[in-house]
This record gives sequence, structure tokens and C-alpha cells, in this order.
Amino acid sequence: MRVAKFLSPVLVIIGIILYIFGSYVSHQVKQGEQKISKAEAGVNQTCNITKINPYAHQIGKIFTHPIRKKISEGKKSADHYRSVAFSLHLSGIIVFALGVLSLLFIKQKKH
Repeated sequence: MRVAKFLSPVLVIIGIILYIFGSYVSHQVKQGEQKISKAEAGVNQTCNITKINPYAHQIGKIFTHPIRKKISEGKKSADHYRSVAFSLHLSGIIVFALGVLSLLFIKQKKH
């Protein structure tokens, strides 16, 4: 019972920390997605400008290929960290709920 008295508040705190960290990761993902979106818009604008001339269009493709590759990698990374943020949120909620439930269980045992 002493372990449960100590462990319950610790679980609540850990749950809160996990959820907050998940929110931080989620915020960072959103910022990254905004940067990716701006980069994509710039590449698309460059491609639209160079479409006028077929030769310029080919040169534009050559110059924008590495950028498109980085954008693709950035999207994959954002997807990965979005799932990490979801896992942190879910874990935080579960750990928090376990801590609260064990606190309630301890209080019921006292009465």
C-alpha cells in the first residue's frame, strides 16, 4: 500500500509530462509542415515560371530535383514525428488515468 501511495502521484505527474512533451512535438511538427509548405510553393512557382520555355523547364527540373527530394524527406519525417506525438499523447492520458484511478482506489480503501 505504501508503494501505491508513492507511485500514484508519480504516475499522474509522468502522465502530465508525457502529454506536454507530446504537445511540444506536435507543435514542432506543425512548424515543420509550414516550412515544407513554403518550400513546396517556391518550387512549384519556379516550375510554373520555367514551363514557358521547354529548355528552361528541363533546367528548372534539374535544379529543383534536390529540393523536391528534401521536401519528400521532410514530409516522411513529419509523418514519423506526428505518430510519435500521438503515441506520447495517448501514453500520457493512459498513465495519468492509471495514476488517478489508483489514487481513488487508495482513498476508498482508507474509508
